[in-house]
Amino acid sequence: MTAKNAPKYLPVAAMFLILIFLFIYMCLPLEQERVKARGGVLDLRTASMTDVIYPLVGEWSFCSGELLEPKDFQNANISGDIITVPSYWRDAGYPMTGVATYRLTVMLPEPKTPLMLYMPELSVAYNLWNNGKLVKQSGVVSDRAERARLSLENALIPIEAEGSAVTLVMQMSSFEFLYGGLSGAPLLGRADGVMRYFIRTRGLYCAALGCVLMTALYHLSLFVFRRDRAYILFAVLCAICFLRFMYEKNGLLEYFQFITTDMGFYRQYFALLMLHCSAIGVFTLYVFNRGFLSRHWRVVAFYTVFCVLFEVLTPRDNIFARPSLVLLALPFTAFPLVAALRSPALREEKWTRLYLGALVLYFFVGIGNKLVMDSDLFMLGLLNNLFMIMAQSFVLSKDYANALELVENTNANLELIVSARTKDLQTATENLLTANAAMKDLITNISHDLKTPLTVMSVNLEKLSGIAREVGSAELSRAADDAWRKNLDMQRITQNLFEVSRIETGRSLYSPEWISLSEVMLRLRDKYEDFLEAAGLSLEIRYGEDAFLWCDNRKIWSVFDNVIYNAARHTASGGVFVSAETTGENAVVTIRDSGVGIASEHLPHIFERFYKASGARGVSDGESGLGLYIVKSIMESLEGGVSALSESGKGTSIILTFRKRR
Repeated sequence: MTAKNAPKYLPVAAMFLILIFLFIYMCLPLEQERVKARGGVLDLRTASMTDVIYPLVGEWSFCSGELLEPKDFQNANISGDIITVPSYWRDAGYPMTGVATYRLTVMLPEPKTPLMLYMPELSVAYNLWNNGKLVKQSGVVSDRAERARLSLENALIPIEAEGSAVTLVMQMSSFEFLYGGLSGAPLLGRADGVMRYFIRTRGLYCAALGCVLMTALYHLSLFVFRRDRAYILFAVLCAICFLRFMYEKNGLLEYFQFITTDMGFYRQYFALLMLHCSAIGVFTLYVFNRGFLSRHWRVVAFYTVFCVLFEVLTPRDNIFARPSLVLLALPFTAFPLVAALRSPALREEKWTRLYLGALVLYFFVGIGNKLVMDSDLFMLGLLNNLFMIMAQSFVLSKDYANALELVENTNANLELIVSARTKDLQTATENLLTANAAMKDLITNISHDLKTPLTVMSVNLEKLSGIAREVGSAELSRAADDAWRKNLDMQRITQNLFEVSRIETGRSLYSPEWISLSEVMLRLRDKYEDFLEAAGLSLEIRYGEDAFLWCDNRKIWSVFDNVIYNAARHTASGGVFVSAETTGENAVVTIRDSGVGIASEHLPHIFERFYKASGARGVSDGESGLGLYIVKSIMESLEGGVSALSESGKGTSIILTFRKRR
């Protein structure tokens, strides 16, 4: 075992040391001091009664086949036999069923000592007298089988001494079992000592059963959240174990008043015992040989039902009752044990070896407990099952811990990866922002530097065109006109780049004010009529009532420049029609051309930056894809809007919406 693995084993070792301590402590012999009776008399005159409990073992007077009362023993003609307690009648050579009377005299060190008698659970019906006084009736005692009724219970009985002696007379009848007799020795001691013993044993028993029940509930909750069959199988196993040991000898169900502790009680116990054995076998196969269980589960289920019904329906008054119980339960443990020993999981997963050790202990101790040790050791069966449940819990918990550790490691790795990728993304974003800002500054500077020379070129080209017309050179005039138009394209692209740079860096300043619609329309005619006529197009403007528009007197002409320039470029013949109307709180200006139009697949994207629908519009060189993006940005900044209607081959309408003053 390496130092790395040592911390994992220390808690396991500590828990199993605690279980070993409990195993030894809780399975100690019932008595604290053993003094045997001789000839029907137990002499305790020299014994100490302080904090000492004495089992009433040894030779009791015994009358087989007779139900005698204390007064009957005053008759000198009654001659009884001697029988050793604890024992069964059949072991002493008497009939296995029937009736009998026990008698014991206990000699005490002090007169009138306050005593208490602890009667263990017996599979018989009995009446108990103390110095001629009936002090306890358990079941119905009768010499006729049809009238006798057993009752399973533990009893604490106050005992009064007469002088320095206690005479106990016990009638007993047993017809339903072959195990008639005082199979467990009564305990006698001072009241406080017997009560302490009783509380200790009941308390430890309840604590052990509580552990089993909590284990069942815990694994049931794991199944609710994880839906792993191993958890529900183990929860069922623990629940059956809990119920079985509630029924077990010296169990707790006798304290529930609504449960009848008769022969039906025994049949329920045997059914639970077989179910418990089958649950252990099924879970073991699930752990070590799941394939076999999935292929033969019907056989396992059939055998389980058969064993349960056999134990419920078989009478207990035959010599094969107890051996049949062991023989039927043997396959549920022996076969899974062989499967576990041959399983690869035993070599691959070391925690399964812990479970295998507990299973071997269960196999040998369980059988021995039922056959020979049940009357001598307290709680041996329950502690043996606690060992196995503990080992099973470690197997399941290790699987759960492995899965949880895998998830945690995966999450940790993902967190490291995400953290590294986030840092890379932040660095890339910062670099991109820096590069983007530098690029925007570069575009702004270039646009600004190009504006003056392009303007000068435009003026000179216009003069050159006029000179060419004066000298009558058509070729020179055509070349000058083409250069002039390309210069206008360059000016517009430069202006758009400059405007986009200012918009995206937040340096575009607006000075909105209320401007008359009629004034805008008149300036629009003055500015664009000659330009459109030179391009061979007409301009028609129509508007109704006047209104005041909320707009920037500078920026609005960037809007009209881009819209009308686009209309002129994509319209070969016809003209541009501008109309305005007022609706409610808005004024709508529509600029419609008779050009090539825009295909429907391009129409939703024409206001995006750098988007070109050149295939649909027949765009010539010089289109930047920024014009309508600038239009949209300016109109939204002025609390207005823009939209487009178009159909390929039927022209385009750009609709500008302004806020108007009422």
